[in-house]
Amino acid sequence: MSQVMFATRLPESQRKYIQYKAMDTGKQQQELMSEIIDFYQQHDVVFMKKFDALIQPTDSTGQETGNDA
Repeated sequence: MSQVMFATRLPESQRKYIQYKAMDTGKQQQELMSEIIDFYQQHDVVFMKKFDALIQPTDSTGQETGNDA
């Protein structure tokens, strides 16, 4: 899986939460953010169904494509 830089502005209280939670758990902030997003995705069933449809490549007939060779 590739990784990309994601920069965003957060309220100071949320930034501190991430900073202190990472220190408390001995994790890096990037690792903690990834876990937070994973947790959110697992519980956001409605959108994830839509998201799965968006990321599945399809050909012109609407069929999923793949490299089965």
